[in-house]
Formats: sequence, C-alpha cells, structure tokens
Amino acid sequence: MQHRGEAGQALPGGWSGLEAFGAKLRGSQVVVVASAPGGGKSALITNWVARMRPWGVATLYLSPDTDAPTLGQRIAGTVTGESTTDIEAAFENGQEARYLDAIDTAMAHVAWDFRASPTLGDIDECLWCYAQVHGHWPQLVVVDALKDVVADVDDDGSGGSIRFGRVIEYLHQIARYTHACVVVQHHLTGPYDDGLTAPPLSALLGKIAKTPRLVLTLSSDPSSPTGLSVHVVKNTNGPADPTASGAATVDLDWDRECQIITDATTISEEERRYADEQIAVEMGY
Repeated sequence: MQHRGEAGQALPGGWSGLEAFGAKLRGSQVVVVASAPGGGKSALITNWVARMRPWGVATLYLSPDTDAPTLGQRIAGTVTGESTTDIEAAFENGQEARYLDAIDTAMAHVAWDFRASPTLGDIDECLWCYAQVHGHWPQLVVVDALKDVVADVDDDGSGGSIRFGRVIEYLHQIARYTHACVVVQHHLTGPYDDGLTAPPLSALLGKIAKTPRLVLTLSSDPSSPTGLSVHVVKNTNGPADPTASGAATVDLDWDRECQIITDATTISEEERRYADEQIAVEMGY
C-alpha cells in the first residue's frame, strides 16, 4: 500500500508559536494532546486538521468520545466563524444544510468514524478500509480519546495504565507501519482537572509518557477569556519543559464561541505565506 507521507516529515498547518519549539506533527510518530474535560484538546486538534485543508493532508479521524452532531457543530463554528450556540439552534430547526456544506468543503481531506468503544481490531479495520478506498495510507490519524479504546488486557488495579499502555503501543506500531502521524487525545490526573493549573508531563493519566515523541498539555489563562496555554512537556525534535513551568509554553487565542484557535502573536500575511510555501516545498506539493 502506498505511503503518502515520510517518516519524520512535518505536516503543515501548525501555529507559529508551536513551530518555533519544533512542536510539529510528524510522520511515523505518536503525539499526545491532554487537557481537563472541556480544556481545548478537541478544539486544538480539529483546528489543526482544518488548517491542513490547503495541502489536502489525508486524514482519518476516529471519534469514539464525541458524537457526530456535537463534533459537527463545533467544526462548523471553526470553519464559518459563527457562534456554536447559533449553529446548534440552526441544527435543531432543520437549517443545517449550509453548515454541512461548509464542513464538507473545509474537511474534504478527512474520513470519519464515530463508533463507540472501538477495539484495536476495529481501528485496524478502519485503517485497512481507508487504504482500500483511497489507495494509500492516511498521513494523519486522530484518536479521540485514548480512554474510549478497548484493549483485551487484564487492567485490574492499574487505574487504566496497562490498557492505556497497550493502546499507545499499538498506535505506535500503526504510525511506524503506515508512516502516519497518530494524534491521541487524552486526560489528566485529578489534581489538574480544573483546567487552570499548568499540567506537567507527570499529570498524564496512566503511564504512557515513554512512547509519544511529542506531548502537549493544555491549560486556560484565568486572566484572559480567550487564553489557551499549550505546554510542550515532551518533544524529541526540540525544546521541552516536563514541569510546564513556562519555559516551553505557547499562548494561543481560543474563541470559545466559534471554536477558532489562532496565534496569540500575530504574524504578517507575507510571513505566513512564506512559511506555508516552505512547508509545501518540503512536502513536495
């Protein structure tokens, strides 16, 4: 089966602040994004995926945690700039057609699967079906979220660590075999569930920090209604701060009404265009 990406190749569409730390999604690597419930991990990943549309990055998005209508309404806000409250009302009133069209256009590079509690075999089946339909492996695989994936292991007394570890190792094998970047959304231990405290690497739920090449944890800035702090707590391709003390933290703007995430530090259109062109050259587009 054909590989669309190369091992270690950076995917486009990231934020300039994260890219300055070398925090990019790369082929054949597992990436973990963790936050408290409602802390922005789904918003960060769906924005990242939407930003890849100009390059047509082949994506398989597995969403056992978030159902299709909920995720669709959030994405509709991201791609239209409209309030998710207004979008939800439009869906309830049967006026969702234009939002669905906007999602189809902005996410044309994405294949979706919303089955609940998938097993490792289900994920394997999804990958092979994707490959048979498209003739190549995806460049990006998203799993939302780790806790919803079922693994046939004896997990008694481990607090999920054995199961989480088995799933992460399986996803690592997928990344190596397909050359895809596999992005996994995950949760944090109890003390960091307030969404305000900067979560260190040790705050990941279960002992899974060894396998991922990049781990990002998220927290909100209580002094800013749109503040979203992204902490690079593990990074084999650049600087990281496992303690999340601020040495490797990137501040983004998160408009929670329409679910759009942007760089907190604005760069010029010329600078963005040049960066995009450089990435396109690297990827061979």
